[in-house]
Amino acid sequence: MHTQSLSGTKYFLILIEQFTGYTTTKFLKKKEETFAAFKEYKALSENFHQRKIMKIVSDGGGEFFNDRFKEYARIEGFEHSISPPYTPEHNGISERGNRLILEKARCLMLQSKLTDKFWAEATSTTTFLLNVAPKRDKLSL
Repeated sequence: MHTQSLSGTKYFLILIEQFTGYTTTKFLKKKEETFAAFKEYKALSENFHQRKIMKIVSDGGGEFFNDRFKEYARIEGFEHSISPPYTPEHNGISERGNRLILEKARCLMLQSKLTDKFWAEATSTTTFLLNVAPKRDKLSL
């Protein structure tokens, strides 16, 4: 997002649990906050489900493709798979999730006549609505 939200964030991170499709959205002021946001998500998710995260798939962005993330994956014992550049089809679940959330958030903002600074609230609301809506199958976002 180019516009700063009401809370001062400019970026968001979408984390999708592949089996259920449950989606978590984290809002970031800087891309450098991605690592801390993932660590927080991992701790909460593993505590809630009482199961370890075994694998994550991400794009090759610098937020994920760095020595700090690589070392964390090694220490925590999960596989970190990076999709090849310019091949969104290899990370289809996240790409589709991003697109769907952004499209629906834009619709909410347009319908409500809200300015762009409400993008984080619209994104958060969209994520919530997608999580509580019935799904035909576990992977349909």
